[in-house]
Amino acid sequence: MISRVPGRRLEPIIRAPDPADVRVRESGAAIEGDDVSPPPTTSLTVLAPSESPVDVLLRMSTFLQDHRRRHP
Repeated sequence: MISRVPGRRLEPIIRAPDPADVRVRESGAAIEGDDVSPPPTTSLTVLAPSESPVDVLLRMSTFLQDHRRRHP
């Protein structure tokens, strides 16, 4: 839970990348420990009127199993 302080705005903390990392990444070389697999495709899934919550859970379960198989 985030508690609000009256009169103060909550700002996200964003860490700037290390310039050395940026130079290496721009050269196309992978840094040790980087995940070099292609980025996953993302899509917004909307519940179709004919789809039951059980269908959605089964689809999500199948997606997670496939994801775990590809990224052990």
